[in-house]
Amino acid sequence: LLAVLATSLAVVRSERNAAVASQQESERLLAFFLEVFSSARGDRLGRDVTVLEAGEAGLEWADERVADDPMVAAAVHQAAGNLFHTQGRVDRAIEQLDIAADLADSAGQRASMAGILIRNDRAILLGDLNRHEEMVRELELLHTEAMDGLGSRHPATLLVKANYAGQVLVERQDPNAAEALRFVVAQGPEPIMEAYVTALLATSQVQEGLGPGEAENALRRVLDVTDETPERWLRQRLGAQNNLAARLHAAGQSEEAIGLFVQIRDTLRERFGPDSSNLIVTMNNIASAQERLGRLDAALLTRDEVEALAARTLPPGHPSSARLLSGRADLLLRLNRLADAEAALMQAR
Repeated sequence: LLAVLATSLAVVRSERNAAVASQQESERLLAFFLEVFSSARGDRLGRDVTVLEAGEAGLEWADERVADDPMVAAAVHQAAGNLFHTQGRVDRAIEQLDIAADLADSAGQRASMAGILIRNDRAILLGDLNRHEEMVRELELLHTEAMDGLGSRHPATLLVKANYAGQVLVERQDPNAAEALRFVVAQGPEPIMEAYVTALLATSQVQEGLGPGEAENALRRVLDVTDETPERWLRQRLGAQNNLAARLHAAGQSEEAIGLFVQIRDTLRERFGPDSSNLIVTMNNIASAQERLGRLDAALLTRDEVEALAARTLPPGHPSSARLLSGRADLLLRLNRLADAEAALMQAR
């Protein structure tokens, strides 16, 4: 009996300590955010302070005040990384998420929920930096660690599973990835996750039994459920817009497809600047849709723009550059500019 009582008291004491630690962490994070907002006072940064400037001021406070608590500091740097990401500062975003991941490691929390979510955010950001293979490797490792440490039904595990399986499904049309995504849906995740995963399945080549228009409906549902919070789910929203536009274009509805591609282009420019290599695929899609609608001169202008962007942002000899030149050659043939088409083909080789 005494042994059982001692064990019970130890459990109660452990739970109380955890609750106190959680409360202290919450209080320190609250103090951080109060500092961020107060940094916008006119006597400090000026009344026209931007969210980025306020975030930078808050980071200075965090580095001074919470250095003794690595997980509170990690949470602050993770939030800063996601803030910088939404504002198009990808370089600063990856820097902050690297700091957050290192802090979680130093606290022995690499495989905790907080540690997993930090590294998930970092992995997704790698895709925006065109470090795609590294992103997939990191998501694969994360998935294994989350399964081992948190269990298959934990929300953080489901998030990583959806991201990893989604990448594998899109790239390899792997039935095992599709099964993993069906498992995520079966756990009843929040509406955006359910809509996003359902759309991935609906647009894959391994999903069977789809009725007419079901894939398009699934993609439109992603847009509907992200409409009120587009910033939070920006990546999923852009992916759904792109997939829906591609399907509409393939079905001959190129006018609507162009509208969606233009929305994606404008969002990417706003978030990541005019020289983001993420724009290349979208602008090439706009050119293809313009060609299908017979707007050949407009398509050529778009191709001029996207090729100039590729020249500025891609390394010499990148496969995308050759594909763009081949597309230009096909368009020039339609315009009966045979010599120019031949020159483009020679350059593509």
